[in-house]
Amino acid sequence: ALQNELEEADHGIIFLSMELEQLLAEKARLVDELQSELEETNHGIILLTMELEELQKAQLQEGMATINQLQVELIDTNEDLNALTVELNESEEMYRSILENATEAIFTFTEKGLTETVKPAASELFGYDEHELIGMTIGSLIPEFNRIGTLTEIRERLKKINSNRETFVFGLKKDGSLFPIEFTLGNPIYRSKLLWMAIIRDNTERNKAEASFRLMAKIFEGSNDAIIITDTKGNV
Repeated sequence: ALQNELEEADHGIIFLSMELEQLLAEKARLVDELQSELEETNHGIILLTMELEELQKAQLQEGMATINQLQVELIDTNEDLNALTVELNESEEMYRSILENATEAIFTFTEKGLTETVKPAASELFGYDEHELIGMTIGSLIPEFNRIGTLTEIRERLKKINSNRETFVFGLKKDGSLFPIEFTLGNPIYRSKLLWMAIIRDNTERNKAEASFRLMAKIFEGSNDAIIITDTKGNV
């Protein structure tokens, strides 16, 4: 009986050993499969990493090319801007020279009619120093505009008289004397504030010449004698 029990125990041990071997073999197979899958995953990660690096490299190269192109365009733009600045400065110098040497009185007025800037001829025309003219109202220089509120209203009034926005009125000198002037109002200038440019010409000599012509015309029309006009050399 004991022998039989020992044999049965041996058989059990053998069966257990065989099952254990099978389990170990299955475990080894699973480990191999997992290792193979892990290697494939690692390989995929490596490929993705390489692709990502290539993509980043391509994007970086494209970005650098774009930056270089923008830098070239910026250099060209700066060169054009510098050239335009030089031309603008030259134009301003020429314009300033023309205004400074102009025989007409040139003013800039604010919308409310205050003198903002003047050119040298204005001082001679009205008898004021330049600094005295700054801040004076247009009405104090041209009495006819004294009751007009703004330069816009003056422009509208002049447009009704003349499409060129010019008129013949009287200016008031510092000594209180009136003299005939031709007043021309330009278009508004938009800078830090609204300004108006005006040109004022002394019409004294012109009025004298026109009066002389009118007098001569009356003499010619009322004379029964033959009248001949010659120059200083006696030419008719």
